[in-house]
Amino acid sequence: MIKLSTTQSILGISQHHVNLRKWTGGLLNSLRACTRVSPLIVHNQLSIQQHANTDADLRLRADLSSRQSDPFIVVPDKAVDELDRLICLLSDTREEGVAFYPARDLLLAERPRVYIFLDSAGPAMRRVGPTSVIDKDDRSVRGAFAYMIVYNADGSMTPTTFWSFDPWPQETFLWAFCSTTLEAINANMTLQAVLTSPDKFGITPQHVFVEVLDNKQSARQLRYLTCKASENFDTMAARTSTLSLLGHDQQVYTAWLNRKLGSLADHGSKAEFRHFMHGLRLRGLPPPAELPFTRQLPPTQ
Repeated sequence: MIKLSTTQSILGISQHHVNLRKWTGGLLNSLRACTRVSPLIVHNQLSIQQHANTDADLRLRADLSSRQSDPFIVVPDKAVDELDRLICLLSDTREEGVAFYPARDLLLAERPRVYIFLDSAGPAMRRVGPTSVIDKDDRSVRGAFAYMIVYNADGSMTPTTFWSFDPWPQETFLWAFCSTTLEAINANMTLQAVLTSPDKFGITPQHVFVEVLDNKQSARQLRYLTCKASENFDTMAARTSTLSLLGHDQQVYTAWLNRKLGSLADHGSKAEFRHFMHGLRLRGLPPPAELPFTRQLPPTQ
């Protein structure tokens, strides 16, 4: 007995592989039949019984509460046997399989790199009972920060660390979006500024870009262009438009770094520029540019 959502996941993954071997599709019929059962709740009890659409001899029993949208279903032995057979058949031909997210070869070892370190300071919070709320009385400076280290083709660094800082407008950004969205917006507008004027930073078509964020969820969304929250849809659409600015052979790698190790960008997002410059000196990195490079905040409704 497994959950309906789990069965649907198995079907989805299996169907992807079956597409490579069309003649094996029939081995999923029994498993598909399990998901077509229409549950009938009788007197709010926790047991149901219903005939499957394709097998009159199969009776399915499931646990289902009136508040449960993901019922348990019974998978018959026939479906399990057929799935086992399918796995055996596909394992013999796995060399011809296709990955869900085919990765391109890493080019970091042979191409000049641009490292973009990013951080966004979210709103200050305060405790109200058991929950935390935005502290709208806070007057600290919080914004989107990025600094960039550009390597040349010979492995040397450019003599300047490029950087940019934009305070978040409170009403339209800082208080309107969660930290995950703000981190993604920061990454998008930074990459857009760099790709729009690459000559300004000494960037050539041979460069590859490495974005470093300290928000794991943001890094994942930017890497796969997927999100669940509707408030992030526009940000993901903007990301797609930004990536279209890449040259034919250019690539972007988005990485996550533990926030405890990313203190320089964290200082910058809170406008603590003295600490940021001191950190560059301690790490032997090029001094910061005299002026920040400009970026453009996305429009808001």
